[in-house]
Amino acid sequence: VKRLDAAILEEEKKAALNSKNTGSKKRKADLELDAAEEGAA
Repeated sequence: VKRLDAAILEEEKKAALNSKNTGSKKRKADLELDAAEEGAA
């Protein structure tokens, strides 16, 4: 589980770095995906 959390944090970092280029739509989708994963955990 901790390994998965670390992977999610890495994705969050990438999303933060890419947010300037991709805009907020992908960021919102990423947050929704994270919420779905947490709900399934």
